[in-house]
Amino acid sequence: MRRIKLLVVIFVLGFTASAYAADHSAKTFNVRVNALPLIIGYINADLDVGISDGFTVGPSGTLWSLSSGDISYTILGFGVRGNYFFNGKRYTDGFYAGPFANYMSTSGKTTSAGVEYTATIGTIKGGLLLGYHWIWDAGFNMQLGLGGAYSSTGDAVTYKSSTGATKSVSTASSLKGFGPAFEWTLGFVF
Repeated sequence: MRRIKLLVVIFVLGFTASAYAADHSAKTFNVRVNALPLIIGYINADLDVGISDGFTVGPSGTLWSLSSGDISYTILGFGVRGNYFFNGKRYTDGFYAGPFANYMSTSGKTTSAGVEYTATIGTIKGGLLLGYHWIWDAGFNMQLGLGGAYSSTGDAVTYKSSTGATKSVSTASSLKGFGPAFEWTLGFVF
């Protein structure tokens, strides 16, 4: 519930910071978080670094950990993201194209009948988002984008038990191939 309240406060502050758009194109950095996944504790953040008038590039990272009973999962990811602003000015209102590439490692652990099982799988993903960027005087900003991505993962997950036994299971075909991509980020320019 606290996460939802925090999102509402950030959203309201961003919209009430100014009644008109601002030009922050002279600033260098923008830190953004993907707002919707925060509700379940999934942190996905980007640091945009201005390298020209209309282009930014920077690192992105993902972290999520979930435990329920005897099952726990952890996702750790890192990558790179660019943003090309079609109006030629970064950190102003306008349309953008955002190519990205990342690697995510998902690991899981469960216990059954006193035996612990662990597994890890890696995923490489690349894609493109097209969207619109809003920015207000105080530096708060929001990006809303849609696009597509291609994901590639191993053909099988190998489960290892605490007794030394291993078992390979084919990965779901839904983890591979082309699919939709979406973002709703809230950020701050400095």
